[in-house]
Amino acid sequence: MERCIKSVKEELGPLSDYKDVDELYIGVANAIHYYNHSRIHTALKMSPTAYAERLKLKSGSVFKRRGMVFGKKVA
Repeated sequence: MERCIKSVKEELGPLSDYKDVDELYIGVANAIHYYNHSRIHTALKMSPTAYAERLKLKSGSVFKRRGMVFGKKVA
């Protein structure tokens, strides 16, 4: 988790660059979107979006274990 926060902070740059809280909010949302969808993750050696597509091609669906959260069945 700490690495994610550090990456988002690095993407944002200095907070003094933002005029107001709304602009900062948009910056944080964009940084998180980039982190979750486009950034090359070291362990995956590709972006999460590319990894999900690869899983879809392999198994036919990313959500094979629907109804499970952390290995436990949910309603």
